[in-house]
Amino acid sequence: MGSGATLFVGDVGVKASSADRGASLARLQQRLGVYEPASPRQQVVGRAPEPMQGQVPGWSAYITGRKEHYAAKDAAIREQRARQDTERKQLAEQQRQRRAALLQGSWKGRGELRNAMQSIIAAEQAAEKAALKERQQKERDQVRQKFRPYPDLEQWQRQQKQPDLAEQWRHRAGERQRVLGDKTEPPTPRDIRAYAAKIVGHQVHYTDKDDQGQETAFVDGGREIDVHDWRNPDAVLAALQLSAQKWGSFKVTGAEEYKDTCAKLVAEHGFNVSNPELQGRIEQEREALAQQRAIDAEPVQGAAPGQ
Repeated sequence: MGSGATLFVGDVGVKASSADRGASLARLQQRLGVYEPASPRQQVVGRAPEPMQGQVPGWSAYITGRKEHYAAKDAAIREQRARQDTERKQLAEQQRQRRAALLQGSWKGRGELRNAMQSIIAAEQAAEKAALKERQQKERDQVRQKFRPYPDLEQWQRQQKQPDLAEQWRHRAGERQRVLGDKTEPPTPRDIRAYAAKIVGHQVHYTDKDDQGQETAFVDGGREIDVHDWRNPDAVLAALQLSAQKWGSFKVTGAEEYKDTCAKLVAEHGFNVSNPELQGRIEQEREALAQQRAIDAEPVQGAAPGQ
């Protein structure tokens, strides 16, 4: 453009010759030929996200809902930040004006009294700032609670009452969150306090007694226990309890997040897990638990014995 080319870094343009003298129009034409204007730019049509695993039923509705969820979250956070910033500035200005009004006039010969007055004002205003900060933190917590992370596709499909599609997606890469036994035992209902057992064919399905939707938390298939609600530590704990009752020693397989949950529960409840790769994690969790228990056992200063 003009007498030479322009380089753009984002929206900032600089002359090409400032980056390289050989990039002036004259020298470029010597090397490349007479300059010809570029043809009109092609219009690039936006393309909707597509699943990597091919056509997945419900994908369009899922991705639309996810985008709307995070768009609403971003809008709420922007509005909240702007409002809270205004509140902080307003409080600072109000405090400045109040200080000026209280400390105006001559304090000649009353320096100590003025210092005392400044201290009292500072304490009052520090309390006001702390109250504002606490209230604003609660408001931010409320927004985070309202806009919790959007469920992954598997969880979303279960929420849509499509457990078959959820199972297809969960097993798309052959990775299943399970507990494996060393022998086959006919699955029979176990007395796990928070879960109800239901025989379905050759399996036993366990559901949370308080779950009105009656979604299956885990399934006893005889030689393996398939954990569906594996992001719920209570469900994982119940499955591990059942495994310990059935086999004594067992192995867990699945995603790393699931294994981390298992390691914490094993450390806390003393299950016998045979995974070699989990032993280090389990030991770390045991040490962390021991340290926390030692801290909890320390007497509170000023408290009488037994309190």
